[in-house]
Amino acid sequence: MTPFDLFDDDARRAGGRLAGLAIGKVSNVEDPDKLGRVKVTIPRISADAESTWARVMRPAAGAAHGLHLPFEIGDEVVIAFVDGFAETPVILGALWSAKQPPLVDEATRQDHRTLTSRSGHTVRLDDTADAEKIEIIDAAGVNTLTFDTAKGEVTICAENKVVIKAGKNVDIDSPDAEVTISCKVLTVTASDGMTLGGGAIALESDDTVAINGPSGVNVNDGALEVT
Repeated sequence: MTPFDLFDDDARRAGGRLAGLAIGKVSNVEDPDKLGRVKVTIPRISADAESTWARVMRPAAGAAHGLHLPFEIGDEVVIAFVDGFAETPVILGALWSAKQPPLVDEATRQDHRTLTSRSGHTVRLDDTADAEKIEIIDAAGVNTLTFDTAKGEVTICAENKVVIKAGKNVDIDSPDAEVTISCKVLTVTASDGMTLGGGAIALESDDTVAINGPSGVNVNDGALEVT
């Protein structure tokens, strides 16, 4: 069966060409030429016969740039045909339906813009009045990055560990506010040296304070009081 045989309604042909659009389902995403094309079936015509490889329209596509959002098997799509030829199908976009409803709740559909992967990882832009935020959420919902515009906060949450790495420097700058670290055990290690300075420094412990210097300990000040 040829792709043209899928459209046996003469009313849809004009001079041997196809007019209008068709709705189909993605049936194959393994493009042998690795061009991002897919094959589709058109259930209204045939549940089994596939189209030729169809190019997919993207919001942006070019050499070394573009937007890659691949279709999945079973996705419902809208199909057009370049110059009306069945041999040159193009996928214009995807459709939600009663079987595959939108991702957002009805109550938030006008305020949320979301991008969700097959596994459930989500990027959400929340335009709720006075609660605007940007969220990156993993499928489990436990590892998150939140930019809270309304509160002026950035929050990173991880189920196990947060790692910050830099090839050179890491700067934490809060000149007019406080930096607070709260944890069970705090370990600070510097391979070459460490400098701790401030207008006033208070060192307190509920237990023993140990200062060990294998090469010696120097305490220099105008006045030293030990009580």
